[in-house]
Amino acid sequence: MSLSSGAAAYGRLLRLPAARRAVVASSVCRLSYGTLVLAMLLVVEQASRSFAVAGAATAVFSLCTLSAPVKARFLGDRHRRGRVGLLSAAYVGSLLGLGLLASRDARGAIPLVAVSATAGLSVPPVGAMMRARWAWITAPTDRQRAFALDVALEDGLFLAGPLLTGGLVALDGPGLAMWVTAALFTGTCLPHFGAR
Repeated sequence: MSLSSGAAAYGRLLRLPAARRAVVASSVCRLSYGTLVLAMLLVVEQASRSFAVAGAATAVFSLCTLSAPVKARFLGDRHRRGRVGLLSAAYVGSLLGLGLLASRDARGAIPLVAVSATAGLSVPPVGAMMRARWAWITAPTDRQRAFALDVALEDGLFLAGPLLTGGLVALDGPGLAMWVTAALFTGTCLPHFGAR
């Protein structure tokens, strides 16, 4: 397959009416995921004045994200709107909670780690939900190409996220990076994944 025919095939996928909005929305969500870990590390360090506490908070967050396969099974495979909404609310609330704790210089490790754990447990599996959406809207002959496009977009956004975080930290500190992370996620993509 030539480069131009490959690009045309990907363009055809993106022109599918059901794909366009979902791809844009999931991309914004994934960009917020790309900004999160560095923003969390820096916000918790600023609040606690300790990289040990910041490392513990991000480690607990990462461990709690191992719940993703369970969430993907019950949300990504079945598109249950109410459960996605509850999970999203808990996730955004925990991001805002971290931002508030940081703005108040909460030096205690336990609240910061607990809120980070809540974020990890409640982060919605947008990748799994987007792949379920691709499986629903594409023909079997286009499915592999759709999944390849999805992976390429996700990888690019996860690379761009820390760059955006660095720019926001340089602009106005880690608190701004956390607020932008929450704002990017809020209201972008989950309504698309909650309905067919």
